[in-house]
Amino acid sequence: MAEELTQPVALERIEALRREVNIRFDAIEKAVTKAEGAADRRFESVNEFRGQLNDQTRTLLPRPEADTKFRAQDDKIEALTKTITALQTSQANQQGRASVIAAVVSIAASALVSILVRMFQR
Repeated sequence: MAEELTQPVALERIEALRREVNIRFDAIEKAVTKAEGAADRRFESVNEFRGQLNDQTRTLLPRPEADTKFRAQDDKIEALTKTITALQTSQANQQGRASVIAAVVSIAASALVSILVRMFQR
């Protein structure tokens, strides 16, 4: 048979249950506050990361622009390479001409010396 409770015992039991519920409610409220704080911190770091990505997007050179700049640099390098090759060829031609001129002058000087030696031997 069910135990009969007197009114004071029932009120005391209700009060104990109320305290128990309040303690549990406070614990749940603290846990929720902690969880909200952790979520806020996590979302702050996510937002900071998003901000960094946005900054990076604004400051990085877009690929088409980079390709255009690299193409322009490649064209300049190619033009300079052609100029250097032309200068090297010109220098080689000048050295060749100088060698021919030196040979001609040497031959002419030898011929002149030979002529002068023969003239003075008579």
